[in-house]
Amino acid sequence: MRSVPCGDVISGTSSVSSIQQAGAVCFRLNALSLVPEILLITSRRTGLWGIPKGTIEAGESAAAAALREAQEEAGVTGQVSNACIGRYFYSKGEPERLYEVHVHALRVQVQGEPDEMERHRRMRWAPVAEASTSVSNVELKFVLRSALPIIESFFPHALPNVS
Repeated sequence: MRSVPCGDVISGTSSVSSIQQAGAVCFRLNALSLVPEILLITSRRTGLWGIPKGTIEAGESAAAAALREAQEEAGVTGQVSNACIGRYFYSKGEPERLYEVHVHALRVQVQGEPDEMERHRRMRWAPVAEASTSVSNVELKFVLRSALPIIESFFPHALPNVS
């Protein structure tokens, strides 16, 4: 399954009976290397690397949910994109349930502490290429690689000219 563009999402389930979630590709520009970096966090259940994500609450937009999840799980806030930059699917549980994650870009402006119950998670910043190889979900890998032009558009004068 490959990542596909997102539509407008409000809490609920889609026609394929998936649980709707929102995720945030939290990014910053490394001040020393001027390389864009993505924040990765570990899953509570498996310990695998991923992005902050969670269920979209009743009446909440996917963008608002992505910002809330980033704050709760990673302690970061900033400027979130209203437009979805991609989506991916995963399943878990007994019985197994399908989750659809609508991903939004989040330019991190403040890094604080995650919520108390999320502090056991590990976090790390990684360049986009490294972040995309660190996650296990194939569709999320694609979303992270595809996010680079969006991330770079936030820093048009800061990045070194590589052409």
